[in-house]
Amino acid sequence: MFIAHLPAGWLLARRLGDRRARIAFMVGAVAPDLDLAWWYLVDDGAVHHHRYFTHLPLVWLLAAVVASLVPRAGTRGSALALCGGVLLHIALDSVAGDVAWLWPFDHRLFSMVTVPATDAHWVVSFATHWTFGIEVALVLLAAATWMRSHRS
Repeated sequence: MFIAHLPAGWLLARRLGDRRARIAFMVGAVAPDLDLAWWYLVDDGAVHHHRYFTHLPLVWLLAAVVASLVPRAGTRGSALALCGGVLLHIALDSVAGDVAWLWPFDHRLFSMVTVPATDAHWVVSFATHWTFGIEVALVLLAAATWMRSHRS
């Protein structure tokens, strides 16, 4: 996924009652891709960024367990919302990206659909694949929902 993480996060976060939890969920929905800075600037693309801890589901499930132990309800709710947003991100990445769902027991990467390299640059291959239509649909749904909720 390239463009749908935040819109999808917003669509789900708006169902949460607490404002801080909504913001935390949306931050979580984009946070795993902060590892792209490391991938581009330090790692030089040597390792697929979905192999970093930021994209490992078990890491975030364990973080959610730890967050559930936080004594303050507001902080606990925000921490759990952040983990929920991250797990949404990882689930969305699973459509056409690779995710190590079984890590640390199995290091293989899984995805629902494999996007073939049809262009010299991988971004173009993804942007011209039918799965990109799912992203566009999520963005349009979020935009329509936002516009409908902000009519005067």
